[in-house]
Amino acid sequence: MGIDLRLRERVRTGWGRVRLFWWSVGQSALGGAVAWEISSKVLGHDAPFFAAVAAILSLSLSVLGRLRRVFEIALGVAIGVALGDLLVQQIGHGAWQLGLVVLLSMAVVLLLDGGDLAVAQAALQAVFVVALPPPSGGYVGRWLDALIGGATALAIAFFLPADPRPGMRRAAGEVARTLADAVRGSAAAARARDVTGAAAALDTGRSTQPMIQRWEDTVRAAEEISMLSPLRRHAEAEIAAHRRSLTVMDHAIRNMRVALRRVVAAVEDADAGEESLPPDLLDLMDEFAGALFTLPSALLDPDGEGGRRADAALSTLAGHLVAPRPGSFPMSATVVLAQLRSAVVDLLQIPGIAVDEARLRLA
Repeated sequence: MGIDLRLRERVRTGWGRVRLFWWSVGQSALGGAVAWEISSKVLGHDAPFFAAVAAILSLSLSVLGRLRRVFEIALGVAIGVALGDLLVQQIGHGAWQLGLVVLLSMAVVLLLDGGDLAVAQAALQAVFVVALPPPSGGYVGRWLDALIGGATALAIAFFLPADPRPGMRRAAGEVARTLADAVRGSAAAARARDVTGAAAALDTGRSTQPMIQRWEDTVRAAEEISMLSPLRRHAEAEIAAHRRSLTVMDHAIRNMRVALRRVVAAVEDADAGEESLPPDLLDLMDEFAGALFTLPSALLDPDGEGGRRADAALSTLAGHLVAPRPGSFPMSATVVLAQLRSAVVDLLQIPGIAVDEARLRLA
């Protein structure tokens, strides 16, 4: 039974990846086939494998990244082929000749400040030149194949662009879920006076930083696609919502990391016999975690039901976050409550509440 469940989960997860990336996979397959056809039929090249390779590699990046990749492929191929052809005519073929040609080709590209792809392509083409006979179109034909592949990739990216929104939604959801897990774990550890659990929750909160960067990367890629392809400009409103939300979510996460660190200190103090965090405050942390799950829907539909649900959850929580009277709370509890209040003000901006209005909603 356990094996069957794991197998079904793996199949479900794998099928989810296929559905998520099917458009990109289709783009790559189409690009490789079209580039091959153009090079073979128009240029008359036999087995123009590099045209297909260039198209497939280029389509693995965001639109602006592909421009650099096409340039790097062309640069690397040109240097590798030119140096390889020149040297092979003088020193012949063999193992040490191959090593020497690869070494010199990579060194020249590095001297020209080429990127990793240019260096790798220079080495690869040098190997081809040493190991294989010249193609029917000559060594220049291979370079032309690279240009055909890159141009094909850019045309497909422009006229058949991938939808950038699923990647943004997935990245935003990952951030919200992870922060929610961290806050709930921290509250549970505080109730149990579990120092190890509180520290683990803090580590979970810290793990959101690379997730924020991935979210940023998906938004930047979406902006590039929307800017360069008119077929994806209908996504501009959602892209703008993600761009605005990135800033406020990042700020909210920084506040909550302070709160999670203070919970660790409070649990350590409570373990030593000092006053623990009030149960009502830990309940508010759980309520905050629950409100985080409304944010992905708010990004998807900020002016509709998604935005209203997030607004309602966060506004209700804001009304519960009563500022304590001076001296009525332990220091750690005061800090945690202050960070919760600040984070809620940040997050209320995701469903479109102005920052001044968000502050007014605090109790």
